[in-house]
Amino acid sequence: MRVSKQNGRFNRKKLLSSNGETRLESYVYYLPSCSTDAPKGYVEYLSGTREDLASKRWMTGVNAYYSDPSAICRVTDSKAGKVELGLQLLLGALSEHSRDRWELASWLASMMGKPW
Repeated sequence: MRVSKQNGRFNRKKLLSSNGETRLESYVYYLPSCSTDAPKGYVEYLSGTREDLASKRWMTGVNAYYSDPSAICRVTDSKAGKVELGLQLLLGALSEHSRDRWELASWLASMMGKPW
């Protein structure tokens, strides 16, 4: 699986896997409460190394935008947006596909010595 930035006027992220390709808009909407349904892009972070995300819920992509366009977080909102929202967008992209188990491999892109 590979996750890469897709430049373009719609500011989308792209997820490539053996099941094909998934593109989603780079929007994150943090939900104030638990969702009774789980639309595509819905994530509930139960535990992990990102303590700032513990017990948080969010939606990604177009469903995040339609939930509340004025409250979405976008990658372009800050210079650190890719770093701050990268995990949320990756998990949102994974939620678009139903699988019992995911095996992830990651690639680190060198920016030729330039800061992220």
